[in-house]
Amino acid sequence: MIKASILRPVSAIVAACFLLAACATDGNKPGADPNGQLSPDEQRLRQQANTFNQTVAEGAVVGCIAGTLLGLLVAGKNSKGEGAAVGCAAGAAVGAGTGAVVANKQEQYANTEQRYNAQIDEVHKDNERLAALIQTARSTIATDRSRIEQIDADLAAKKITMAEAKSRMAHVDENTAYLQKTIASLKERRDKYVANAKQNQAGTSVAERAKMDGEIKNLQTQIAQLDDQLSSLVTRRKVSNVG
Repeated sequence: MIKASILRPVSAIVAACFLLAACATDGNKPGADPNGQLSPDEQRLRQQANTFNQTVAEGAVVGCIAGTLLGLLVAGKNSKGEGAAVGCAAGAAVGAGTGAVVANKQEQYANTEQRYNAQIDEVHKDNERLAALIQTARSTIATDRSRIEQIDADLAAKKITMAEAKSRMAHVDENTAYLQKTIASLKERRDKYVANAKQNQAGTSVAERAKMDGEIKNLQTQIAQLDDQLSSLVTRRKVSNVG
């Protein structure tokens, strides 16, 4: 049984990991309206993108907890607190580097083939989630394009001042920043899938590798679609008279 004197610092370490994750995934999010005035589509967009945008921080938490437990197991009787601290730090670094999903799959399955097939399933789920996100983003981007047109028209007709135009345009810019962050997270996620697929393909069948390649290709295609949609909005925003 682990003594209370050891549990206290370990609990503090794990709590710190969760605090770090909260800092990374909450607050100062690009795209968050300071007044909380988000449309249903904008709210849905953020909910759908949440999985992709929180991966690294969640990975750090999972890694910290796993590292803490491992540190307790391998440390000597008189150095379990130190072992837990070192384990948490190392685990958090690994978790943040590989992502929570991949870290979980690496530990959960006993052999490479099982891990590989689990990763195929995860990429497939990401593709399904991304397809839904793209539909929502298409609607949000169309609304933002219309918003830009209306702002430019109102400014040209002198119905609003430049300051008012900039205030209204800030909403478009916030949505754009959020989508840019999401696309960056998706590309990072894709790269990790590619790296882990190569790392774990030994002992897998040709059919399994083809299935993985197909899912990753689909993921890449969908990321490109989302990127293209956003690029069209960015291009329109650049030619607006509102700086």
